[in-house]
Amino acid sequence: MRIPLSKESLRDEELVQLYLNTRQAVYFDALYIRYQSKVISLCSRYTKRQEDAKDLSQDLFLKVLARLDSFSGTARFSTWVYSVTQNLCYDHLRRQDKILIEVVEESEFLQMDLAAAENEESFACPEQLSKSMETLNSQERKFIRQHYFDQLSIRDIAQQNQLSESAVKMRLMRARGRLRQNYVQFVQV
Repeated sequence: MRIPLSKESLRDEELVQLYLNTRQAVYFDALYIRYQSKVISLCSRYTKRQEDAKDLSQDLFLKVLARLDSFSGTARFSTWVYSVTQNLCYDHLRRQDKILIEVVEESEFLQMDLAAAENEESFACPEQLSKSMETLNSQERKFIRQHYFDQLSIRDIAQQNQLSESAVKMRLMRARGRLRQNYVQFVQV
C-alpha cells in the first residue's frame, strides 16, 4: 500500500484512522514517536522517578494501542492521550498509596486563582496549603490539580471525567471551599 503523504505531515487523528483502517504499525509508530517524550515527562512529574515514568509510558502505549478504536475524535488525540496518561499516573500513585503534592507549584496557581475567585486573602503559607490539600479527597485533589496546576478547561475536565460542565464547576467550587476552610484552620493554629 502506498502512503499518500509522509507520516510527519499527517495530523494525529489521520494517523489514528490510517492505523485503524490498515493495522499497519508504521502509523502507530509515528504516534508513539510524537508522544513518547511528552508521556515520559508527564509521568515523571507524578512518579518523580525516571524508571517508573518509563515503565508507565510503556503501559500507557500498550493501553492506547488496545483502546485506539475507542478514540471517538470528539477531542484532540493529544487531549485523549493526556487524559489516559493522567489517569494511569493517578492509578499508579493510588496503588502505591502515596499522593505527591507539588507544594510550590500548586500553591502559586492556587494563590492566584483562589484569591481572585473569592476575593479573599492570598495563600501565603505553602506548608499550610499543602496540609490543606492533603485533607481533600482524591477526586477533589484531582479536579484542583487538573484545573489550576494542569490548566485544563472546565470542558476538558468534564470530558475526561464523563461529567457535565456544571457538575465540574460545582465540584470545583466545593473543593475550593473546603480547601479555603482547611487552610484558614491550619493558619490559625
